Amino acid sequence: MAKKNKNFWSSDSKEKYDIASQKLLERLKKAPELTRIQLVNGSCLRKQTALRALNKLLEIGAVHRYGRGTRGNPYRYIVSSA
Repeated sequence: MAKKNKNFWSSDSKEKYDIASQKLLERLKKAPELTRIQLVNGSCLRKQTALRALNKLLEIGAVHRYGRGTRGNPYRYIVSSA
């Protein structure tokens, strides 16, 4: 049985996630300190697409998050200054 490719960005979907990442960055520049739910709901993207793009932005350091990730203190996201 062949193993499934666990590559986060398949070649055919990379462009889709690049566009999604740009949309999320633009939204964060206009309205910093959004929660994940606010960011995803206001992005006009599918939830899964938006969350994968957001995780990739965190991985590469384009976006930072702060907060405890709890109900009273959710993660909030901001664009990196560098």
